[in-house]
Amino acid sequence: MSPKEFFIPWRHGTIYYDEFTRSARFQAAAVDLSKMPFSSTVTNPLRLIHRFQPLCLALFLHNRCNLDCRYCYAKPRTKLSCHKRLDPRVITTPAEWPARNARQQNQPLHILYHGGGEPLLEPDLIRACDEEIEQVCIKHRISQCRHLTTNGVINPETTRWASVFFHTITLSYDLTPEVHNRNRPSLGHRQTSVHVLKTADILRDTSATPPPELRIRATVTADDVEQMEPAVGFLHTRLPGIKHIQFEPVYLDHSSPYRHYPARFVQSFIRSHKLGKRLGMDISYAGARITQRHDRFCPIKQSNLSLTPDAFYTACFLSTENQFDSDKALLFGDYDQPDMPKLNRLLNTLEQDAPHCQDCFNRSHCARGCPNVCPVRMDYLETSEAYDCSIERWIGFYLICDRAGIDISTAELENMEQTFPPRPHKSRSRS
Repeated sequence: MSPKEFFIPWRHGTIYYDEFTRSARFQAAAVDLSKMPFSSTVTNPLRLIHRFQPLCLALFLHNRCNLDCRYCYAKPRTKLSCHKRLDPRVITTPAEWPARNARQQNQPLHILYHGGGEPLLEPDLIRACDEEIEQVCIKHRISQCRHLTTNGVINPETTRWASVFFHTITLSYDLTPEVHNRNRPSLGHRQTSVHVLKTADILRDTSATPPPELRIRATVTADDVEQMEPAVGFLHTRLPGIKHIQFEPVYLDHSSPYRHYPARFVQSFIRSHKLGKRLGMDISYAGARITQRHDRFCPIKQSNLSLTPDAFYTACFLSTENQFDSDKALLFGDYDQPDMPKLNRLLNTLEQDAPHCQDCFNRSHCARGCPNVCPVRMDYLETSEAYDCSIERWIGFYLICDRAGIDISTAELENMEQTFPPRPHKSRSRS
């Protein structure tokens, strides 16, 4: 798939969008696109997808969690499985792979502490893993950059330690106190909003120089789509200095009503993005990020080598244990023996694109329905054809307009089914 420039008819002119440079401009005079809607021309011979060269090691430390989130995709499994814990002694071999690439590219080794559990429940395990990783970095004469995703329901002592230890911290907070308390209670069914906000205060008041970059990750359910704009205002006021909020959908919720009313979701996101822009904040949607060249969330498509608590390599953030048959399709060997033929098969399978994706202006910024629509787990072409990508396509288009200096009017926003571009139905090439 070669990078392209797209010509998108809009109002009485044309938006020119170059997916390679991610630049956009608007020209008032329209061009004749009757034979080539969303037409394209090659602007650079480089391919967007390269062979797997990880620069990041993601560690799923364990599957313990202190919350009882109502939409958690991991909850049904953790009730069935025994608690697993990553053995720090196995980390050296996996760390060597991205460390070699980092040295060759003169970059730091990125380490992400993640999981179906809460990483900061075991800070001693993080320290033990870090000791092993630091030895690998010394060997290759590179530095490391530590990243954390946390639910924020952590004791103050551990929080203060984390504020100095990590370079970036993503804190899960769902929109507003009322929404957060409803969606993310503790295991004892207690409200957690106050605790998470206090954690954010500690992280912001750290003595670290420079302080960690703090990001907010908010999951949006069908009941809460109208709360995105209020969330931006609330978090800007309650946590001064917060610059990044990313909204994410509920994963694996095939029946979610907001998918049946995509305009409502997109309208709310656009209002929140406009407010964030006025407040100097970066507001993003995980499924369509114009600032990055990406498609699915698969770690192996994002230069990310991921290790499960039982020390297996995984190609999916949902597949974090080896004992489930459904996971094994997405695991490719254990820590000391990666299954390279299987990894290559997975990469080839993930190259699949539906015909309507191939000439879509949003193809380099769209998650393609991941993880609900997966080429590895299902008949991809049939499922993707039925999948309604309006949310990704419309948000992508709005962000391209924003880059071109075009403001979407209230009338256009309220009638986006008629005014926003439709989905291409087949691939076309420019002659």
